[in-house]
Amino acid sequence: MNVPERLLDNVSFFTHRWPLKKTVDRIDTVTKEFGPSGGMRYVLSKRNFNVDEQWDNAEETKKILTDKQTPAIIVFNHPHDLEGIMVRSVLPEKTDLSSISMSGMERTFGDEFRKHIITVYHKQCGETSEEKQVRQEKNEEAIQKAVKKMQSGNNILIAPDGGEGNNFWRKGAVTLFENAFDLDNAYLVMTYVPDSKKGDIIRFLCKKQTSRTVRISEPIAVRDLPLPQEVKFMMKILKIITLEIDHI
Repeated sequence: MNVPERLLDNVSFFTHRWPLKKTVDRIDTVTKEFGPSGGMRYVLSKRNFNVDEQWDNAEETKKILTDKQTPAIIVFNHPHDLEGIMVRSVLPEKTDLSSISMSGMERTFGDEFRKHIITVYHKQCGETSEEKQVRQEKNEEAIQKAVKKMQSGNNILIAPDGGEGNNFWRKGAVTLFENAFDLDNAYLVMTYVPDSKKGDIIRFLCKKQTSRTVRISEPIAVRDLPLPQEVKFMMKILKIITLEIDHI
């Protein structure tokens, strides 16, 4: 079933104001040669945006994130627009590092970078029954695609609140963890941009010299997470676990 055009219009401030056609084309070239993290490092450097790294256990975490047999779910806070780009820019490359992103982002980048985007769809105001059915089906397909990537040892990058900055875990993010729980070697890695600001997108677009820091936690084996079977309680537990990094 095709996706109704209205569902494709759910794009962010950042996507609506992406006047960087030449940079986008260059990102694709860099991504093909150095991977998606390299593509994000390139675009940030071109906009005078410096991102520092703070690893709780760099050696162990980088070992897990680069091991081609070990999948990881990388969670990041997303109150504004640029956190996903900043986090991705500091992550080590792997065969595939895909991000679960809202509809519209896949149309922002070129063909090469789109290979690393798994699209999900948010509920629209006044959603019809047909649109709801399509959205649910497409979101289920997206989660299963992410699970298959993890089964092949790849990493998944996700903002569990859907980019709304409210720290509420969406059901799809919890479903991803439910499936990862069945993998013996899956890990959770929490990332956080503590100095992220609402005006960062303006600074980025205006090439204003900016520095931010990405904090990367020690990995936690998903099988060691105290997750209950009930989804609503699982949401609460995951929220508590992933919020701890904000206060360390």
